[in-house]
Amino acid sequence: LMGLGGGAGGTLLGSGPSFSPVTATGGFIHDFEDGTKKYRAHIFINPGNFVVTDGGADITYLLVGGGGGAGGNAQSGGGGAGGLRTNLAGVEDAASSPLTISDSFPVEGTPGSPKTYPIVIGMGGYGGSGQPQYSSPKFLGQNGESSTLSDPTNTPANVVATGGGAGQGYDPTAPGGTPGGSGG
Repeated sequence: LMGLGGGAGGTLLGSGPSFSPVTATGGFIHDFEDGTKKYRAHIFINPGNFVVTDGGADITYLLVGGGGGAGGNAQSGGGGAGGLRTNLAGVEDAASSPLTISDSFPVEGTPGSPKTYPIVIGMGGYGGSGQPQYSSPKFLGQNGESSTLSDPTNTPANVVATGGGAGQGYDPTAPGGTPGGSGG
């Protein structure tokens, strides 16, 4: 699953040594090739279900929580980016620190007995209000929502990318932004 901040998207890919042909529905479907390997991506831009109707595989996922909203006045801090979760090898941050987790995510289904994997794509947070009477604390934005990839046999969600922290507007009496997938 590949989710982009602000709830913009998600992709599920079949890959790895246990890959076998999989028939599935859900999201926007895109087929592509990398050399001699063929892949099918399921891209989610809204919450939905990835339904495996035949076959099984370990999927590759990239999941990002919704970004936090900025503070609400002229000297505001920006909201934090949504957190990232992936089992795609080689993903690093700007400081070359690895971001890949080693969790496999097997999916399977059979004709007449499909299996549904719920997908939640977190929305980005609203920006803070420029009117202090409508914000609590004053001028604070809203945290982004978390994105999740779930296996119905393991609840709650197996993979969670935390939403980004909200930004704070300028107010010397307020505590500042909030923590999240990354801080506001």
